[in-house]
Amino acid sequence: MRLLTLTLGMTLLAGCGQNSVQEPKPGSIESDPSLSLTGTTACGTVLAYIDGIEVFSNGPYTGSGNSCAGMGGYYGYQYQCKELVMRYFMKKFDSPRVYCDAKDCLEAFGKFPEYLTYKNGSLTEPRKGDALVFTGGQWGHIAMITEVTRNQIYFVQQNTSSAYGHITYQNNWMGNYGSLKPKGFIRHKSSTNTSNIDKAKEICNEFGIYSEINTCERGLDGKDSSSNILYNCQDKKTTTCRYRCEINTLGSPDFCIDEDGRTELAIENDPAEKICAEFSNFSSVNTCARGLKNSDPSSKTLYICKEKRTVACENNCVVNILGKDDYCGN
Repeated sequence: MRLLTLTLGMTLLAGCGQNSVQEPKPGSIESDPSLSLTGTTACGTVLAYIDGIEVFSNGPYTGSGNSCAGMGGYYGYQYQCKELVMRYFMKKFDSPRVYCDAKDCLEAFGKFPEYLTYKNGSLTEPRKGDALVFTGGQWGHIAMITEVTRNQIYFVQQNTSSAYGHITYQNNWMGNYGSLKPKGFIRHKSSTNTSNIDKAKEICNEFGIYSEINTCERGLDGKDSSSNILYNCQDKKTTTCRYRCEINTLGSPDFCIDEDGRTELAIENDPAEKICAEFSNFSSVNTCARGLKNSDPSSKTLYICKEKRTVACENNCVVNILGKDDYCGN
């Protein structure tokens, strides 16, 4: 068995795959005795928790591809590192099981609509409840994030010589965990906080580099948008566009437009838009601007609300009976 020696004063044991390998040799696991699970914790011993989900010991097979409680577990091989991640997502969100070796899980989970995946260096910050994917060794490694600070990521894990671990996090980049290299992280969509502030912050972190202050949600190429939500990155709030969120040129704020290509500002400053919103409940489609008593027009302009345009009446705009179109007088 190969051992991955860490600079963290302990030894991380490689082995988080789907397949069984040869039996570990007695005494082959070398680690800090205070952190060692072998010989001190029986198979299935609870070592830690995350959101009420247990982190179990893999007993004498810790660090190997063998599973101390067998390979028929509902959530995966018991207790490989990925079993913890799958059990967390399946219990909390009733998600389908995803099959993969730990090092390949970023791509495998990405094929399921329930999950979001982010590569190392993403502008979206990892957070508690995300699964952290590592490459290295035969199978790689995967763990559950418990806390993210300004420069550290803390996590819990199975099938290693310690249930706890941490790596550096600076300028959106995650540092190595000994010989293991962070590939990225996995987030269940249902774990995303749906508040406008948090959603705007997430989108602004991901796509704000393309615009100045306001940004649409973009596709993977940073161009195509399928959303009608405009995220105001300065105020951390969202605006629902009446038609579409329009992506501007690189470095310029994105903006909302209507079906006629008009911006929100143009709509707000359009007198027909204002008049129709104010008085169209008195008429069917076409309306005059009304006075305080909603009877005498103070303008010779007829507002065609359906077509969002105005007509200049030669004489006057005639206010019709309630529910009927107003019209230009002779």
